[in-house]
Amino acid sequence: MSLAEPLGGDPLRCEEYGYGLGRPTGILVLKYRSASVLEFGETREDFLHQLYWSPDGTLSAGARVLGPREAFWAHRAVTHEVRAADRQTVYRVCLREVPAGLGGLRAGPVRLDREAARLIEAICRPGHDEAAALEARA
Repeated sequence: MSLAEPLGGDPLRCEEYGYGLGRPTGILVLKYRSASVLEFGETREDFLHQLYWSPDGTLSAGARVLGPREAFWAHRAVTHEVRAADRQTVYRVCLREVPAGLGGLRAGPVRLDREAARLIEAICRPGHDEAAALEARA
């Protein structure tokens, strides 16, 4: 039995932005803000593909540490574990369709260019236009 506190905690805030939900081309983005280490424990999501990204800190996925210009991709039904350091923002992008550039990747780090980063942040604002968000998803 261990008396040590768990490393990860619940986020301070979790905002949800969904566009075209229910359609294969839809997108759901969860935006987390943490005060302590944020763990997305070992999990397998059988219905959605997921992309994790933090613009203001590092993510770790297994033994790999990812910087702000990298994200972690997990194809649906692939077990994965992601952790974020304390006091940072993490975006979790959930998709039903695999983007063209990630077709052959089951799970692993991916490069996130400035435009993709800008679009993720843009669609995570209240009142964003759904048609523009779905265009950004493409």
